[in-house]
Amino acid sequence: MIQARELSSSARSRVGQSNRSRQTERVAYMSNPIEQPPPVSPQWKPPFWALVGLGTLLFLGLIVLANVLDIGERLSRLHSSLEYAFYALVVCAIYGLLIRPVLSVIRMTTHPLQRVLVSDSSVTQKEYKAVAKRFLQSGGMSADITTRLTESLWSGVGLEQEVKAALDEKRSRSGQIVKDHARLAFLSTAVIQNGSLDALMLAYANLKLVRALVTHFGFRPSFPALLTMYGQILAAALIAERVEDMQLEDVFPPLSASVGGGVMSAIPGMHLIVHALLQGIGSAFLTLRTGYLTEEYILRGAQAFDRRRERQSANRRAAKELLGVVLTTAAQLPASMRTVLKAVNLFREPAHQT
Repeated sequence: MIQARELSSSARSRVGQSNRSRQTERVAYMSNPIEQPPPVSPQWKPPFWALVGLGTLLFLGLIVLANVLDIGERLSRLHSSLEYAFYALVVCAIYGLLIRPVLSVIRMTTHPLQRVLVSDSSVTQKEYKAVAKRFLQSGGMSADITTRLTESLWSGVGLEQEVKAALDEKRSRSGQIVKDHARLAFLSTAVIQNGSLDALMLAYANLKLVRALVTHFGFRPSFPALLTMYGQILAAALIAERVEDMQLEDVFPPLSASVGGGVMSAIPGMHLIVHALLQGIGSAFLTLRTGYLTEEYILRGAQAFDRRRERQSANRRAAKELLGVVLTTAAQLPASMRTVLKAVNLFREPAHQT
């Protein structure tokens, strides 16, 4: 009996030691970060507008493909070589007008220029030199600013102030770039009056605007911001393609009423003219918004910022500049459209009070 008790107690002690050793090994395993399983990294989620842009791109691609095949089939009835020549022309046009601007933007680098603008103390002299070289390569500055920036780059004296002055001038000139492309979008959409061509021209004007701003500043926005911008551009192009079937004069009754009576009613196709003008105004607003957002994304670089606030700011700036864009573009419109713009109270310049 005594021996059996000793054997059972020794067995229990061995089991206890075994359990304690297992617990010690488990604690040591958990405490050693090398032996721990790697943490699960959060999966990258594409921005909402990137998904919208992808879906819109597929939808617009199918529409364009259907139209191209239809025209190619008609040309094949005349001669087969005309059909293949037309297809080659379409491919070259799509590459030159839509794909090439995107590729040229992607090849650029990004840099938070906002840090230079606010004279951030963490910006090194090396960064100032890199920004100065990029500014000189991109151009778009006055001769005086270019000379001072070049001298400061080689001497290293006052480089921070000269880079900031060059950036201020680039920002002031970027507004004119945005307005020029908004006029292009306004004219093309108001005059062409074809859903598919309106979509292509609006996408072309906005993609060209993004490339022009990136070339002007010498830097591009971050990849997430680019995906967002291109998604919004494609969505706007889809709206321009679908808005052809809408009765915009019913959506904006004050505008229709202001041009629907009196002498203006004698103009043939008055409702078509109003419809075309409203489409052009919408395209100009979307282009202005795209330009101001792109400018802000370029200045911010990859730094995090409140995108909602920047979108609201871009909307306000676009609404403020829209009237000037429409009025300055009116001289290039057909005579009937100019008559409508002069008659609409919405587009009359406010009288100066004496």
